[in-house]
Amino acid sequence: MGNEVPTIIDCALILGILNPDYYLGGKVRVYKELALKAVKEKCADVLKLDPYQFSETVMELINTRMREHIRSAVTMRGYSLSDYYLISFGGAGPMFMAGYAEGLPFKGVFTVPWAAAWASAMPPTASWSVRAITTRWRSNASCTTSDGVNTPSEVVE
Repeated sequence: MGNEVPTIIDCALILGILNPDYYLGGKVRVYKELALKAVKEKCADVLKLDPYQFSETVMELINTRMREHIRSAVTMRGYSLSDYYLISFGGAGPMFMAGYAEGLPFKGVFTVPWAAAWASAMPPTASWSVRAITTRWRSNASCTTSDGVNTPSEVVE
């Protein structure tokens, strides 16, 4: 955004993902030339890369990490992505949505015009699925969950 220390948002600005003339509805000025300078000097030149190539690689890395986090968070709970819709919200979530949703088999992917405001209002009102697991070591070296699965006789304190 024109800082001396480059950020992921600077990479998005360099690549044209962010419109420098319409950041926060045009109320905040961002400086693409300063973002390019910071990314070039502090990152791309150090790695002997073009700043646009560096920015593209950063965006791919971020999207891949978010995509894999979504995939593992859902599937580790025993759910299938294909049974759900992905809704993207938050300050920058919708900006990255196409990248991190790519290849995930959701029923659909969407965001809403008030995504940033909804991010602050939604968590207290949402219904969350949570399963807490407590591991206890037993004398026969097996473990159990809080719901009593695999319960041997004696607990070792």
